[in-house]
Order: sequence, then structure tokens, then C-alpha cells
Amino acid sequence: MICLRLPYLLIYLSLFPLFLLAQKEGNIWYFGEYAGLDFNGGSPVVLMDGMLNTLEGCASICDANGNLLFYTDGMTVYNKNHGVMPNGTGLLGNSSSTQSAIIVKKPESNTVYYIFTVDGTTGIGGGFHYSIVDMTLAGGLGDITIDKNILLFTDACEKVTAIQHQNDIDFWIVSPQHITNTFYSYLLTASGINLSPIQTNVTLVANDVGYLRASPKGHKIVTANSNLADSYMFDFDKTTGVLSNEMSFSESAYGAEFSPSSDILYLNLIGGTSGSGVYQYNLLAGTTTDILNSELYLAFTTWGALQLAPDGKIYLAQGSLEVINNPDVLGLGCDYDPNGIYLNGRNSASGLPTFFSSIFSPSSTTEINNFCLGDSTSFIFSGIVDSVLWDFGDGNSSALMNTTHVYQDTGTYVISFVSCLGGVCDTLFDIITIINPMPILGSDTSICDGEHFNPIVVMVSGTAPFTLVWSDGVNDFVEYGTAFEITPTKTATYSLVSIEDGIGCEGVVAGVASYLIHPTPKVDFTISPPYAYLDSAFIEFTNQSSDHNESIWYFGVGGNLLNDMSSVLTYEYDRSGEYTVQLAVSSEFGCSATLNKTLRILPVQYFVPDVFTPNADGLNDIFSINSVKVNSLEMQIYDRWGALVYATKDVKHGWDGTKSNTAVQEGAYAYKIEFRDLEDKFHRLVGNVLLVR
Repeated sequence: MICLRLPYLLIYLSLFPLFLLAQKEGNIWYFGEYAGLDFNGGSPVVLMDGMLNTLEGCASICDANGNLLFYTDGMTVYNKNHGVMPNGTGLLGNSSSTQSAIIVKKPESNTVYYIFTVDGTTGIGGGFHYSIVDMTLAGGLGDITIDKNILLFTDACEKVTAIQHQNDIDFWIVSPQHITNTFYSYLLTASGINLSPIQTNVTLVANDVGYLRASPKGHKIVTANSNLADSYMFDFDKTTGVLSNEMSFSESAYGAEFSPSSDILYLNLIGGTSGSGVYQYNLLAGTTTDILNSELYLAFTTWGALQLAPDGKIYLAQGSLEVINNPDVLGLGCDYDPNGIYLNGRNSASGLPTFFSSIFSPSSTTEINNFCLGDSTSFIFSGIVDSVLWDFGDGNSSALMNTTHVYQDTGTYVISFVSCLGGVCDTLFDIITIINPMPILGSDTSICDGEHFNPIVVMVSGTAPFTLVWSDGVNDFVEYGTAFEITPTKTATYSLVSIEDGIGCEGVVAGVASYLIHPTPKVDFTISPPYAYLDSAFIEFTNQSSDHNESIWYFGVGGNLLNDMSSVLTYEYDRSGEYTVQLAVSSEFGCSATLNKTLRILPVQYFVPDVFTPNADGLNDIFSINSVKVNSLEMQIYDRWGALVYATKDVKHGWDGTKSNTAVQEGAYAYKIEFRDLEDKFHRLVGNVLLVR
């Protein structure tokens, strides 16, 4: 118990804004049997105008503002008006290819796109090809150029992914070859596709069916294999295009996807330790064994694509779409919802559009640093744009991408940032607070022994974490954090020597305060007996507490509390069950302690004897139930011919072996006893008793 609440650490946090300029190129999806989604409004809206009718692989692409450009099943290309491009048929994908196609914009171009296709067969005829779409053709609707179905290698698997190069401009296009188990990494630059790929030889991991996925950060690749006993994950070097550190999941899988942070993996297993379905893996768990042991079964599913979306959720193709609402949350908190999106009668089939791994990641960022009054606040931009304009919120501005500004006063400022690329401009806003930390020491305070409390500092403004140097008059000690807790071990006068916030702003210090420590009472009690039957449920409680002046008992019955300082108390229970008994004690200083213990009250055990001897020797002379602890009773005794010998409704008067005051013969007699117990529960006892004189 806190005897007196201390002034809390009040922090007006200055912000470290991180503006994120999100790409919208993956905001419209077409897939399955005429199904579609539009993410431009934030939440997905079902589309009914798509022309795709495919079992599995497909791809779509938008411009930077989320306007549809074209989409494909890897064989036919449809423009934004859902018409077939003039040269847009005959591509060498396949409707039964897991990832039939992927679309990647040519670096440093706003009009040229590459479609990479993998068909649905391996061996002779199966291959990895590319075709080029020029959006300036067909009156701005786009068409495929003469660069169509250009072979990169034969014997392709149904797998392809694209990863942004370390320079954030170029792309690696990655696909495995079926026969040689070689991964090919082709570099796509502003000059086109480099026809001399980087080759990485791996274990037997590449088969036809199942997704190849790269993490949003591009540092991991997973290959799901539904016809083999293993699926694999690799590290990927975004500078060299090389795969390394092969890891086996020892499971067959079809769908695969990473969380937005790239720290969690989801696999759609075919089988699995808990059956077919979606499984979660913590990629930060540690070793390979730790990652495998982090496996969590989320839900039963058939095979289907897993695809990260612009809203940060992961969708699963199951006819309609099931959804993982919080994919960056470990455990069941990821919120797997089997009733994610109904497609208005359209069928997703098994596939969802394939995108390059970072398409839903921010394309550029800005940072604002240093909020101390009198120092230079820095404004830093990272990304590819034509121009920027910073508005510092105090009447000053700058068109430099990276700049600094010195504020003349403390306070809150609204920052705006305008960036333009290709004639399209975005404006973003955030708030910063320019601060000058000024701590004020609080008043004298008393606490209970062992309690934590907020120290006596009130911050006018500042940025966490803080560094505070305290003195107790003998020793100095340092505290770090966003809030401060001190546990004094003695009565002393404490002073704050110095303070510095998380960005190096120093404050002015003044004042001292004293702390008085009061002992916390000790609480303890015994229960005797620790359990009892209902017909003898008088329980004794012994209070063994110390350093207290008040005892509040709760015996576990209703809301009844008893304030009683007696050392011994007795309580009678009138119902069977398990009770939590609580004793709360407090001292004259308001310090308190509480203890709970459990008590069991058992129902009364009722029975009747098999034999009784009504011979007036004082032993076993009367036949009845074993207890008078009943609310009501009816008993009948019958002879061997079924004639009623004795009847009573009085629990205190059993049968003495007579009929109409005349002793009956020895032998077996039938009985029927009906009664209600102390808790008003009905019982019926029937059987035979042997009368022996």
C-alpha cells in the first residue's frame, strides 16, 4: 500500500518523427475466378470487374498513386480497362503454375515493366521467361513490346520472387532450376536484365509446387515444397544475390509469407505436427532448433497462397479469404480470422497475386533529430524524389533534402514535408516539441517499507530516456529510463544533483526532500481443520499476524467482511464447496498486507446399515440413515411379501424392528428412504436390511 502518492514524473515528450512514404503499386489485386480487391481506401473493397480465371499464379501492378495499370495470369495481360493488350496473349506462364508471373518496374523508369513467367511443367519445355510492357503504347493503356517470351533458363520450377537490391534502386529476380537445384539471381537495372545470373547451388529443395517468398527486408528467402518432405529457408545477400545458411523445416508446404517486420514466418503446411493448416515461426527465437521449436499451429486449412497486403495483414486463399490481422504479433495474438473477406460469390482458387518483397514497405523516410533549445535541430531525408520542401512550423522553411534549423523558443511546432516525384507530390505532417528540461523537487514523503514509488521530479518538458544523478547525503547514484523508481532503505534526505534528457538537454536542479520509511505488517493465519464435512463445518481461524492494528476477514461467502482483531475466530459453513479465505491487515501508518488460503467443505456422506439387531442391548437397535442432518425425510419398510411394515417422516425415529408394537420375525426387509439434505438436494436410498435378534 502506498501511504502517500508522490508527484509523478510528468514528461511532455518531444517526438522523433519518422515520415513514411508508402508505395501503392500493390493496392489492386485480381486473382482466382474473377475475384478482386482494392486496398486504396485502407480496408480492402471487393472488386467484381476482373477478367482473370486462373487456378493459381497471377500478378497485378498499379502506379505510385494506386491506379491500376495491368494484371496477368502469366498467359494473358489485361489493361486497366480489363481489355486484353493487343500483343498480350501467349505468354509462357500457366494457370496451374504456383506463381505463374511477377511484375517488376524497370529501375529509373515510369513507363517500362517486366513480366517474368514460370510455367506449370518441368523438364522439356518448362522455362523461365520475361516479356516487356511499355505503358506509352496503345494510347497509354500499354502493350507488350517485341521483347516477348525471352528465355532466361529452361527446366524452371513454379517459383519466382523479386528482391530490391541493397542500393534500393535495382532488383534481383530469383528463381530455382528444377533439375540442377540451382538458384538463379538475375540483376535488373536501368540498363535492363543482366543475362549472366548469380548462381547458388543448394540441397535438393526445388520442386514444382509451392511458393517462393522473400522477406520485406529482403534478407530471407523461403521455398515451400508441397511434393517433398522439406521446405527450406535461406539468408539472401542483397548486394551479391547469393543464398546461404540453408535451414530445413522438415515439412511439406504450399503457401509461405513473412510478417511486415520480416521477423515472423507463416507456412501453409501440407500435414504438419498438428495437421494441415497455417503455422507460425519466430525467426528471432535463436538457433535453428529454437526457430523450429517456436512452431505454433493457428488453424486448419487446405493449401492456398499466403500474401502480405498493403494494410499490413496477411491473407490466405481458401475460396474466400482468411486473414492474419496482426502478423507481427507472436502467438495467438496474431489474430487468425477464418472469416476474413467474403468475395461476393467469387472464388479465390489457390492463388493470390505475387509481388516483389518490399512493395508494401516505405519507399523513403525522413528523420528529425535534436530538440534542445539553442541547438541545431536536424531534418534528414532518405529516398528518391525530384524535390522537397520543409516547413519548420515557426515561419521558416528549406528546400534542401538534408538541413538544420535553430529554434528560438521552447514549444510545440507542426512540421510539414512536401516531396515530389514524376509530377506527383505528397504532403505529410508531424509535431515536435523544443524543450529545456526544468525539474522541480517535490515535498517530504513517507512510504511503506519495500514499496516502489515515483521520485520527486516533475518535468516541464524533455525527451526520454533521462539520466538523473541523486544523492542521499552520503552516496551518489544514477537512474536511467522514461520514469524513475527508488526504493529507500533508510530514512534520509535525498537531493537531485543533475538531470539530462535522452538527447543531451541538461536541466537546472534545485531542492531536497526527506523520506520516512514505515514497516509493512506481517500477515499470517491458520485454518483448523483445513477441510471438513458439512455436518461438522465449524472452522477455527487463528490470526498470527503482527505489526498491525486492523484485521479484515473474508470467509469466501458472498461479500461479507468481518473487522475483528480477535486471535481466534470460528465460522460455520452451510454449503459444501471450495472457499478462498482472505485476511487483510493494516498498520497505523496505512501500510497493508493480504494473504489468501483455501478451505474445502465436503458434502455429508449418507448411508444405511446392511444389518441391525433390535435386541434392546443398546447397540444397533434402530434402523435409519446415519445422520439427522437432513431437511426432510420419508421412510417405508416392507416385508418379503411387499406388505408395509413401518413408515415415518421423522428423521429422529427410525425402525425398532416392530410392527404395531409387536416384534417382527428375523429376516430380510426392503426399505425406501427419500430425503433432502442440508443443501436441499434430493436423495433416494433403496435396498434390503437383515434383521437379526
